[in-house]
Amino acid sequence: MDLRLTEFPLLSHQIPDGVWTAVIYKLSSFPSGSVGDFDLLYHRRSWLVLAAMIRKKWDSKFYVPRLRGEIKQGVYLEADLFVALLNLVSETFLLEPHYGHPALWFMNVVLELEFSPTFPTTDKTEHTARVRSQNKILLSPESLADNPFEQPATKLLLNKAIHHALQKDRFRTTSYTPFVRARMALTSFVAAHPLFMKDQQGSVKEVISRQGRRKKDELKS
Repeated sequence: MDLRLTEFPLLSHQIPDGVWTAVIYKLSSFPSGSVGDFDLLYHRRSWLVLAAMIRKKWDSKFYVPRLRGEIKQGVYLEADLFVALLNLVSETFLLEPHYGHPALWFMNVVLELEFSPTFPTTDKTEHTARVRSQNKILLSPESLADNPFEQPATKLLLNKAIHHALQKDRFRTTSYTPFVRARMALTSFVAAHPLFMKDQQGSVKEVISRQGRRKKDELKS
């Protein structure tokens, strides 16, 4: 697979809103300045996830590079989470608007790198246990105290979402619970099939699964 495509921002005429178009363009743009191994790997994976999100949410014919095996499964599971986040932000914004537009709220949450369990960590076992504990509490929250997030846009979103999930059955079943379950599904996958993580010195190492060199080639070709 030729991942040079990821050097170009994503555009689709099927995205029905100019602000959403601008946000997807920004999130999929190649990092400026000096780009290290981790930045490059993270950008490429994020680009693929955003492309799959566009295809799932807005444009069923949108081109997503051909992927195989665990790489494909991981990208599409994370795209499911991005779609669920997009829907949660949009529905929460209708009830309590913040950040001026749901796309801007979505962008801030994504950039805070807290909502998704895929961000690399130095201790995968501890990270997975923490995320699973978060998911269990989020699935059946009792109050705003059950919000585990700390970054401002993410914390605000889940404060509002938990509040409305406790008050409104439809919001809980159509927006809130699908987000939590998508996060749970991705958490389980990442625990068994990590794509890459930081070592104790902060450098990046790829975790090669049973697919061996083919998986590494898919990530770095």
